[in-house]
Order: sequence, then structure tokens, then C-alpha cells
Amino acid sequence: MIDRLERCRGNIGALLRPRSIAIVGASANPSAFGRRVLANLDRFGFPGEIHLVGRADMIEGRPCLPGVDALPDGVDLAVIAIGGKDVAAAIRQCGDRGVRAAVVYGSGFAEAGEAGRAAQEELTAAALDGGIALLGPNCTGLTNFVDNVPLTFGNSRPRPVKAPAIAVVGQSGGMVGAIRMALEARALDISYTIATGNEGVLGVEDFLDGLIDDSVTRVILVFAEQIRKPAHFLKAAAKAHAAGKPLLLLHPGRSAAGRRS
Repeated sequence: MIDRLERCRGNIGALLRPRSIAIVGASANPSAFGRRVLANLDRFGFPGEIHLVGRADMIEGRPCLPGVDALPDGVDLAVIAIGGKDVAAAIRQCGDRGVRAAVVYGSGFAEAGEAGRAAQEELTAAALDGGIALLGPNCTGLTNFVDNVPLTFGNSRPRPVKAPAIAVVGQSGGMVGAIRMALEARALDISYTIATGNEGVLGVEDFLDGLIDDSVTRVILVFAEQIRKPAHFLKAAAKAHAAGKPLLLLHPGRSAAGRRS
């Protein structure tokens, strides 16, 4: 398990800074998650290759592939914008095609009872077997404002970023978004926003090393209801301290009202 997890961690760079992206579940419907991700990538001027996998023949002048198995080998990242029951199979197919990272937005996993927990265990196993750096499930994705890579279905706009900037990583997409808006209202530069959701493979602590090493990021703000790998978190906190980069932790849920929220 540890060796497989380390292999997934080794592909976090492909998650944060992909050079090629596949959208699995691409749709011409403007309200569909896959279509909204594509609109964000176009709005940010993503310079890499974009591959669409879906039922349509063409979307915005781009051809659609019929399945994951038709992708070229070695795509950096797959955005999985399909229903929960098909996600694990898609991740296994991505592993077979050499995809290094994936974002899963879908809900209905560990947050949804026993059946959902079983589905998440299947998804986690598929990602670990393929060495895929998995963000999610049940997440809102991430945005790299430094390199103009929006991997989120929310309506996102590019903004110029200069050092020193703030990175925000948290389990709650809603809270990550609220913190981002508060920082923007104060005209503070933001380098990354990362929402980890259910943390099927990667947790907030797994992103800290890369953010500490990032030359644009000066401060790392973490919103975490729980730390699943405390030893890894403490090691990263010590590294942040040694690098002179403040690591700010907001931990909710101690009160009854906080836990309900």
C-alpha cells in the first residue's frame, strides 16, 4: 500500500501542472461538468493538448473519442466527469493508457453510506494500482493560477499572479472557494486552490511538499477537518518552517454546530 501510494504521490506534478488533459464525459451541454471544464481551459488559454472522450462527434470544433481506450498513451491528466458507477472502471482504463493523474468530481462515495464507501474503496484501489495521483472524489477540483490550468467545473477566470502568493488547500470545496474570494477581495495574489474532497488517495498533506517548493507560493493556507497522515503532515510543517513559509491551519468541527456544518 505504501509503495503504491508513493508512486501516486510521485505523479502530483502531473496533477498540478499537466501538459495534456483528457476530459472523460465530455458533453456539448453547456451545463455539464465536462463542458464547463473545457470552457474554463479555453478561457485560461491552456496551451497543452486537450482530448475529449464522449458520445458527441464534435464539441466546439474538437473531435470526441469513443472511449478511454482510444486515448493516446501517456496523457498527463484525466478529468472524470461521468456518473459514480462508471468512475472506477474509467480510472482503471486510464491506468492502462499511462495516465498519471486524475480529478474525480462525482459524489455518492464515502459520504453516502456503506454502498458509497465500497464504491470509493474500489476507486481507490484502481488509482493505486495504476499509480494515478487522484484528486477527489466528491471534490470541486483545483486551479493553478500560475500556469493557467483550471481543473474545476466552477466558472473561473484567469488572473495575473506574482510572488509572493498564497496557496489554499482544503477538503471542502465550498470553504476553499470562500477563502479564495476573501483573499481576492483584499487584492492578494493566489497561486493555487486545491479542494481534496473525500481524499480517496491524496489528502491535503500530500500537496504540501510541492507547494513549499513552489517559487511563487509564499504562504500555504490549509482547511482540514482531519489529517489522515499526521506524520507526513508534521514532516511537511517542519519543512515549511525551515523554508520560511508560513503554514496556516484552520481546523473546524470542535463544537456540535461545527461538526454538523
